[in-house]
Amino acid sequence: MTMTNTAPASPAHDDSRAKRNVAVLVAAQAILGAQMPLIFTVGGLAGLMIAPSPALATIPISLIVFGSMTTAPWLSALMQRYGRRLGFVVGAMGGAAGAGVSAWGLWIDSFALFLIGSYLTGIYMSRKASTALPRPIPRPRHSGPRRFPTSWRAGFCRRSWGRSW
Repeated sequence: MTMTNTAPASPAHDDSRAKRNVAVLVAAQAILGAQMPLIFTVGGLAGLMIAPSPALATIPISLIVFGSMTTAPWLSALMQRYGRRLGFVVGAMGGAAGAGVSAWGLWIDSFALFLIGSYLTGIYMSRKASTALPRPIPRPRHSGPRRFPTSWRAGFCRRSWGRSW
């Protein structure tokens, strides 16, 4: 008598949706990641073209950083309270508004509008920095005996024994 394996075949796992999601996320990250270097490069050149004085050409870049600095505290509090998705939406809307206002300012040769758009772009920059990293994994307060790092122990042993390693 011969025994055969009569276990039902497992259904084929379809991962086409996962592959599509990865492709979309890679494309989005490439586009959004290339935006900041482009803004910093074009911001200085555009500022030079429409600024009343060449000495003011880099103010748009400074306002992007200032906008990021001033919006990061309230944006991080917003994300902590309502979730990271809302922070992403607010940051993306700030970036879109900044791009629109900056483009409008360049179109009509208005340095002031270009500066306002640069500040709004800082909202996008602060959101990008805060959501680029994964969520931290919570650690229990005391998860066992505390140990000194190996480098500290090696230095202690070297000093106390008088040996050079």
